[in-house]
Amino acid sequence: QFLHRHMAFSVLRVLVCLWVLVCLVIPVFNMSTKHLEKSPGVFLVTPPEDSSALVDGRPSPASRKFVSPVIDDLVLKISAQMANSGLAALFNNCLPNTLDTTVNNFTAKGPDGLPDTFVITGDIPAMWLRDSTNQVLPYVPYASQDPRLQTMLLGVIFRQAKSILNDSYANAFNYGPTGSPWQSDKRTPPMNPALWEGKYELDSLVAHIVLSNAYWNATKDTTPFQNAIWQRAIYRVIETINTQQKASWEDLPPAYFFQRQGTEPIDTLLHGVGVPSNHTGMSKSPFRPRYDHVTHACHNLTKCD
Repeated sequence: QFLHRHMAFSVLRVLVCLWVLVCLVIPVFNMSTKHLEKSPGVFLVTPPEDSSALVDGRPSPASRKFVSPVIDDLVLKISAQMANSGLAALFNNCLPNTLDTTVNNFTAKGPDGLPDTFVITGDIPAMWLRDSTNQVLPYVPYASQDPRLQTMLLGVIFRQAKSILNDSYANAFNYGPTGSPWQSDKRTPPMNPALWEGKYELDSLVAHIVLSNAYWNATKDTTPFQNAIWQRAIYRVIETINTQQKASWEDLPPAYFFQRQGTEPIDTLLHGVGVPSNHTGMSKSPFRPRYDHVTHACHNLTKCD
């Protein structure tokens, strides 16, 4: 009888939770969809009432960092099909923004004969591996239509590869050896002037692979993959991921150590290495993509401890 009462209580508790969930979700769903207009086969988001106030915010053609006629034509073609002028202006401003404002340095042939592209993250004069990949990914499908755009993308891939070879545990890099406010971080490998920040985020390494794969799928060009720099960088990525599969007690002295003095505990690692972890086959990533440290070394449904 006790078991039956316990099961009945559990079922009742589940039903109550479902009822509360439904009561919460339905109003939120209604709020999130009240501005949707249904057209044949698609949902279009109704722009805000004041969207007509949006104007062309692109820099003048002479002030744009990088110009791709193919992307400019694409922007004009798509925005011309938008009935709402504010939405068209928003699209016109956003899609080419990376080319307009953050391709800070581009050369088709650097001192080593390779293209080189430095894409700043926006408000900081540094290049993040993850950010630079996601900033240029929208242009990759059009690379084969614009040789200069394709070369620029090649430059991003090679710049990322060289950055990984400099330090595969770093997340952000300078254009040159100019240092950064984070040079005083206690770290293994040690900070060097080419690094802007040295937080190890697994997605930084994956971002390089994502861009390389997207480039090949769009162009079928094997130029970067036949180059020793790219090949060495990929081996370094694999080596780093394999190293971070070790349990804490296997990784002594630690291949990666990070401590930062400051007021935010999320900006540093416990004892420089983070919470102890066991060997599970998963690879550790002590920092999340948003730069704060993780609670468990493998931020997955299965913990490393």
